Amino acid sequence: MNNLKILGSNSSSSFIIIIIIIIIIIITYKYLGIEESFDIQHKNEKEKLKKEYLRRLRLVLSTELSAKNKIEAIGSLAVPVLRYSFGIIN
Repeated sequence: MNNLKILGSNSSSSFIIIIIIIIIIIITYKYLGIEESFDIQHKNEKEKLKKEYLRRLRLVLSTELSAKNKIEAIGSLAVPVLRYSFGIIN
């Protein structure tokens, strides 16, 4: 709290600074489908990616496509969900 006193003796300015810091920490944004902020919530993102991959996989496997076409559909529809995250999510 000593650092806040340096910035201003007014308690309202200290309050505003604290609110701004909280907003910066809380705000996340999505970049190519992955929510990011100062850090990536790896566990949450893994779960989201897993659910989306399995949803697309089930969707493809429930069709009446031939085996060859199912493999191609999995490669073009389901795998790209995971591909971008390989270098980002632990």
